[in-house]
Amino acid sequence: MNGLSVCLCTESRNPSGLGRHMLDLAVTLQGHGHAPILISPSTDAALELRDLARVAGIPNPSLPGERGDVDHLQLAAFLTHAQVDVFHCHAGIAWEGHDCVQTARDAGVPAVVRTEHLPWQSRDQDDRVRYLALSSRVDRFIHVSEQVADTFAAAALRPETASVVRNGIIAARSRTATEVATRFFDDPRARTVLTVARLTPRKGHIHLIKALPVILEADVPVHLLLAGDGPQRQELEQLSRDLGVGRNVHFLGHRRDIPALLEDADVFVLPSLYEGLPLVVLEAMASKTPVVATDIVGTGEAVIDGVTGRLVAPSDPLALADAILDVLADSSRAARWASAGYRRYWREFTADRMTRETVAVYRAAIEPAVPAVVGGDVLTDVLTTGSEPAEAGSRG
Repeated sequence: MNGLSVCLCTESRNPSGLGRHMLDLAVTLQGHGHAPILISPSTDAALELRDLARVAGIPNPSLPGERGDVDHLQLAAFLTHAQVDVFHCHAGIAWEGHDCVQTARDAGVPAVVRTEHLPWQSRDQDDRVRYLALSSRVDRFIHVSEQVADTFAAAALRPETASVVRNGIIAARSRTATEVATRFFDDPRARTVLTVARLTPRKGHIHLIKALPVILEADVPVHLLLAGDGPQRQELEQLSRDLGVGRNVHFLGHRRDIPALLEDADVFVLPSLYEGLPLVVLEAMASKTPVVATDIVGTGEAVIDGVTGRLVAPSDPLALADAILDVLADSSRAARWASAGYRRYWREFTADRMTRETVAVYRAAIEPAVPAVVGGDVLTDVLTTGSEPAEAGSRG
């Protein structure tokens, strides 16, 4: 099949996990013989995504508008000139990205695809009305997990043209000698618990910090590493001091050596209150690191409780503490869970699989007569025609 010219675009001003998803998709599309272009805001928070795209050789034109947002007049001119086959909008929340979809439609792009990265949560009737209007301008929708799709279906917002394409990632390269090890504690018995997420309320850090005194009372010398930054940092630092665990909680800030941190951690924890299908959980699985996570939308499709890690109820510090202690108490069992997670990653959550299924959606959007049956069902001939290589590309 001929390669496609695909414009991947987000209006998210802080495209953290969403940006990583777009980058891995772009790199793998390129490896499969397609021509991706990546467009994002020119905000400070989006600079890393743009830098990584440049390193990977992915074109990423700057179209800055007010406050660094994507300027839609410039976007329209670019799309008209570039003559892309597919415009693929990535939405971090359901009410963003509407304007860029309309711009692509007005510019005459043959196919418009939109990925919803998070569950539908709004109870505002106006949001529903706007989303229904958006649906008429999009040829195909993608949901990143079955459970995300279920939330849209429950709100009567899942169109017939929607497919589930579960997130996938490019497995990180082995750490280099220049990367920093995390075991910098005086106690040789110290165990490390790592979480990687922006410091915002929905990531549930407050419950993880509240779990730490329970773990320490069990005479397990644990240090909690929080990689990431955000508006909740001062509140979380104060909570750590108030609970008397400040010396055991380490705020690492934004890091670019996440694979090294994961390799060094004894357990990875993601205490989020809601997600779509978190990429960092897949990174932990690919790093052979045991996972403890909350049993919320999407995460339960990656982690199998008691097989590849532990799942607990959200907003429950005692349950988190018990699950973390469960992992730390039996290193052989933890290693079995980590190995099972590693195998599950390679079987179900690679960027190659995600890209093949996404290309099937693109083909169906361009030629509506072609079905796009993906997301756990039997794939169509769209995926089996041609010889696209396995796990193309690597992260820069």
